[in-house]
Amino acid sequence: MTDILQTVAAKALPSASEVLERLRALDRLMLITTGGGVTHERIGRLDKVTLNEGTIVCIGPDHDASITQSAIADMRIDRRRMNGDKAYPRVDFIDNSGRTIFSAVSFVGLEPFDAALEGFDIAPLDGDPFKFSLPDDEINPRDPGLTALEALAASNRPVTVTVEREAYRQNWKGVVENIVARNGFINIMVENFHFHLRAGTVAEWKQSVDDDHLTLVAVDDDGKQVGLKLCVEGTEPLIVAALAY
Repeated sequence: MTDILQTVAAKALPSASEVLERLRALDRLMLITTGGGVTHERIGRLDKVTLNEGTIVCIGPDHDASITQSAIADMRIDRRRMNGDKAYPRVDFIDNSGRTIFSAVSFVGLEPFDAALEGFDIAPLDGDPFKFSLPDDEINPRDPGLTALEALAASNRPVTVTVEREAYRQNWKGVVENIVARNGFINIMVENFHFHLRAGTVAEWKQSVDDDHLTLVAVDDDGKQVGLKLCVEGTEPLIVAALAY
């Protein structure tokens, strides 16, 4: 495994690993991946970015990500996103089909973001920024996603929340203190991790136990894995109602 040089010569289109290495300069950076009803957002600095046999590994406090570099066909900078007076610029990492695999979002504003990427010629996104409207859907109190996460919060047990999809895998490890369910989503909101699960995404949890962990794998109505896994410390089961319907 080789460390990526912190300073990279300017070029027309840098590699994804070079961009992420530059973004290590930001104290608070969100790596976000979303799809299939699951959004996983790790927040904090990147302590280390490495490239090993085509896989980018990003390591930070309580979280890590693995990315297949060859899957990233393009990158775009989006400086349009605002929350009040604060800018949240981002780089979208895009595959050959035009799908965003993941995004890196600055939580420290525009100037540090632009300084970190100085010399890189990454095309900007134009037009009006995307406006996300939350649904006003009610959540079934027996939704398997909700019951499992509520049981997890009540247990006070450390958990690794993993999302895995083609070319991208991301983990966060910590204790879930509470669950917020509203607007059709089941949410975990802690300082260094935001997680949003659309109600109805999980039909069942497949359970397995090893020497010291309980693992729950989310499955949809068609019996297919949705790319979400909970690895809970300890072998005691969560509430039975959370496992299957």
